[in-house]
Amino acid sequence: MIATDTARDNCQLGNKRVTYTTLQRNYRCAECGGRLVIKMCCTDETYALSRWPECGRCGGRDFIHERKEEQQRSDAIEVLAGLPRELAALIE
Repeated sequence: MIATDTARDNCQLGNKRVTYTTLQRNYRCAECGGRLVIKMCCTDETYALSRWPECGRCGGRDFIHERKEEQQRSDAIEVLAGLPRELAALIE
């Protein structure tokens, strides 16, 4: 999920608003699994701060919930265990 409609202390993630604290605690980068950071930048001469979340490791902006990532890993282990040895050796 990509964060949209960023505000001072929260953003829109999918169909719900999530605080940046919750986002950093419960979500990871969908690309590399890195932790999220909140970037800030002055946007104009009025010094209005613009905030956006991104991966601290790769700079990605697509996020996944930790539980969903764990579920995907668990599913992958089960799928690998069910494959014939020849196919599993190709994937590993």
